[in-house]
Amino acid sequence: MKVLFEKQGKEIFASRDFKRKGLGFWKKAKHSNAGLRAVLERRFGTTTIGELKHRVLIPSVNYTTGKGQFFKTPHHPTFERDYQMTLVDVALATSAAPVYFPSVRNDRGVFVDGGLVGNAPGLFGLHEIRTFLAPDRNARVRVLAIGTMTVGATVSGG
Repeated sequence: MKVLFEKQGKEIFASRDFKRKGLGFWKKAKHSNAGLRAVLERRFGTTTIGELKHRVLIPSVNYTTGKGQFFKTPHHPTFERDYQMTLVDVALATSAAPVYFPSVRNDRGVFVDGGLVGNAPGLFGLHEIRTFLAPDRNARVRVLAIGTMTVGATVSGG
């Protein structure tokens, strides 16, 4: 994923049209998600969560219900819906960060950025492991977190 963003970042975060520049952040997201969608479709096609080799939990917020939504592989008997969703739809839902990308609508509601459900959404994955996947043992875990800050935007302490 890191290489995907590094090599195709200019397509994902394409130049803004006049409306997006003129309206600033008041009425429209800074970027369209068309570039992101195109990159994701080329990379993942119609692959669904159920086809993944490894178990995943991808956070988003269902803006329609006001609740956190955690898209998951079917790694527990009660997880019956998410496996049918395409990776493209899930990625667009979790990346719809207000101001940066527009919200995403699908047959389950309107979705926005997974980071809004918690300021460290990777911790939900750790909870999932401890609760469902490996409650009685230590597991090796990798968490991928993609932020929106740039190197020049950090604040130094002091």
